[in-house]
Amino acid sequence: TYEKLVIIQYDQGDGSEGKSRVIALDGVTGQVAWEAKRTLPNSWATPVVVQVEGKPQLITLADPNMVAYNPATGVELWRAECLGGDLAPSPVYAGGLVMAIQPYSQLVAVKPTGQGDVTKTHVAWAMEEGGPDICSPVSDGTYVYLLESADLLICCKVETGQKLYEQKIKGDFRASPSIVGDKLYILDMKGVMHIGQTGPEYKELGKCELGEECYASPAFADGRMYIRGVENLYCIGRAQ
Repeated sequence: TYEKLVIIQYDQGDGSEGKSRVIALDGVTGQVAWEAKRTLPNSWATPVVVQVEGKPQLITLADPNMVAYNPATGVELWRAECLGGDLAPSPVYAGGLVMAIQPYSQLVAVKPTGQGDVTKTHVAWAMEEGGPDICSPVSDGTYVYLLESADLLICCKVETGQKLYEQKIKGDFRASPSIVGDKLYILDMKGVMHIGQTGPEYKELGKCELGEECYASPAFADGRMYIRGVENLYCIGRAQ
């Protein structure tokens, strides 16, 4: 969402059929506020709205491009040809860079300050040592964390893309990792929450077993954690 708009990335087909587009709906009336047509193939990554130098940008991913729009109008701001394959993880913005995963291949970072085609000028770095196919990255501005579906957490420096560690974490994962304060929360499919310390080295702080399978990413608000299991919705926090 952006202000009163609900924004939908609606990519379909192989990109040559004229079906792909981004649609912004008025959240009050449901009417189409704007629509931006795209010549890009089907994709699964959820777009994000970020603030760059005080101005909003809607960041989208679809093979082979990362494309930014003005979320208020749908006008394209810039694009970078830097990705490929079936894209599912969402992009993340941290440390002045937009970072996106090409599954099994790379993590790429783009400076979101250009205009038009910025492929040759604004791609800051690429870490070409694999990446998750489902879970989205998370960052605290200094480090970015990648969680692969089967038991591997990767930490890289935001500034350079340098890989700092790979950590085996027993479990299978569909939920994206989260950062709250200086803690990293990683929820596996069996409902076990792995809690680690953020930083250049992995330090396990604890584990909590929910007792129910979980596939969705947790949400955090007002000192509470919300987890959707396969049967129940949980709210975890201190009693009021």
